[in-house]
Amino acid sequence: MIFAIDPGNKITTALKAEIDPQRYPSHVVLTDVVPLHVFRDICNAAVLVEIDRLPCGTVVLIEDIESFGMAVGREVFRTAQWAGRFEERAEANGLPVTYVKRSDVKTTLCYNRTAKDANIRAALIDVYGGSKELAIGLKATPGPLYEFASHAWSALALVVTWHKMKLDAERGITQQPVKHEAETAADLLDVAF
Repeated sequence: MIFAIDPGNKITTALKAEIDPQRYPSHVVLTDVVPLHVFRDICNAAVLVEIDRLPCGTVVLIEDIESFGMAVGREVFRTAQWAGRFEERAEANGLPVTYVKRSDVKTTLCYNRTAKDANIRAALIDVYGGSKELAIGLKATPGPLYEFASHAWSALALVVTWHKMKLDAERGITQQPVKHEAETAADLLDVAF
């Protein structure tokens, strides 16, 4: 199991997911990542409780805070403190922790360092079916991403990025050169991840 955390200074979004190559038809969904449960906008203390409930062997992913040379406020420092508390709690429970940089998410999913949240969301929709109808669906016919909104997309992007980077490392594939033209993730994906 994987527990991905998009930390905030007071409120956090987390996602439980698993890797299951048999879950989705490979001609529709281009990843083995299966979202199981989204903890949407819960207080940080509740995330600590969820970490305590995670089974042995769960990998905890935390979005890393990066500096871009701009002045930051108190909220960023508080978010960094909470990320450290999440890491400390996971490690106290014997769970491995990996920080995933937002820049890695952008270059892995969109092949573009300047990608925005909308580009990442579009790339995830491409990976999970290629269209909103398949990936998100409707109330009567929900897709695998039906309950996703706001920061849940960021948490899912952490898992898909981590999984793809792990598979690429196992295959000896280095990060693709970053491209600046507008391309969809579906055009760039040559293997399922």
